[in-house]
Amino acid sequence: MTTTASVAAAVIEVILCHLWATGRLDYQRTVSENYLGTFLWAVTLTHWRVPHFWAIHRVMHPWNTKSIPDVGKILYKRVHSLHHKSSNTTAFSGTNMHPVESLLYYSVR
Repeated sequence: MTTTASVAAAVIEVILCHLWATGRLDYQRTVSENYLGTFLWAVTLTHWRVPHFWAIHRVMHPWNTKSIPDVGKILYKRVHSLHHKSSNTTAFSGTNMHPVESLLYYSVR
């Protein structure tokens, strides 16, 4: 499953590169175009990346709620449980996941 996570990341990158190349998605070409924005991006990256990872991971575990449908239980059973079945812990275990899960993690921008 590590391969599918890597393929999902590559597909996202190809789509973004195509959008940038065709001018349908604007991007900052140099640091000098926006010094403050670049600085803020670099300084705060961890501060929004870690909560995003936590939220996505938490959503994919059972919510144990009766008032609304337990979407986490469904996601765990059909998507996230694959990650927990990884018995041979290696450097690649973190990317051993279902393609849906990898797309959610890679949605961080």
